[in-house]
Amino acid sequence: MPAMTIGDSAGSVVLNKFTWKVSRPACDDTARYVEVAKASPFVRPAVRLICTCGLDHWARAIDGYEDAASIPLRVIADHIARRHYLPTEQEWEGYATCGPWVAAHAGTDFPHIVYRAAVVAERSERRYAVRTFSVSQRAYVRTTLRRALELQPQYNIWAGSEYVYAARELVADGGRLSDEPVWNLTKTELRAVARAIESRRARRIAGRCDVAASETALTDWHGIEEAILRKHQAVSRIPHASD
Repeated sequence: MPAMTIGDSAGSVVLNKFTWKVSRPACDDTARYVEVAKASPFVRPAVRLICTCGLDHWARAIDGYEDAASIPLRVIADHIARRHYLPTEQEWEGYATCGPWVAAHAGTDFPHIVYRAAVVAERSERRYAVRTFSVSQRAYVRTTLRRALELQPQYNIWAGSEYVYAARELVADGGRLSDEPVWNLTKTELRAVARAIESRRARRIAGRCDVAASETALTDWHGIEEAILRKHQAVSRIPHASD
């Protein structure tokens, strides 16, 4: 059976359903709606999360679809569940739709249809944006985690089983360590990465690993390590319900 699309779910199109009020509420960095549209023939369809203030603080183009109506609902659900960036707190927060999809005409120069549904925040586990500004961050961190997992039985690098599990999930194919410049990690995942980096650093200082690495590689790895460890230190000071 074909996947349910946004067009299937929304049904008939209404006129000017989403006209904003002149006076907008204050911004609280919380999404209230998700909108999906192809605003002109020259751009790809895009998904946006609309804040309380009526503006979109997050948007992303979606490849592989000719128009918004043909995008499967599961694709939108995946995007808003993992990829919403809160600019004020440097935090990633997931959302899920909590109401029906509706469609409305929009645009003057390029008339198009906008699809909208209400969303609710999913705060089961807070996520944090991690950026190292290095193109080799994924390869380096995955290698570091794999080495730590190999050494775990002998050196007990992680004291808790939840960190071992997080490390295994991170290095798995399709895990959160993507090629994108920013990762959205939970506190547990970030701690797992930080501990693996600390272990590799200690072995490097002792001359037990990375002995043949070039100076260029070592400099790049040092930058990656410092960025992640600084983020971990900052996140460790933030209270969390599971701590």
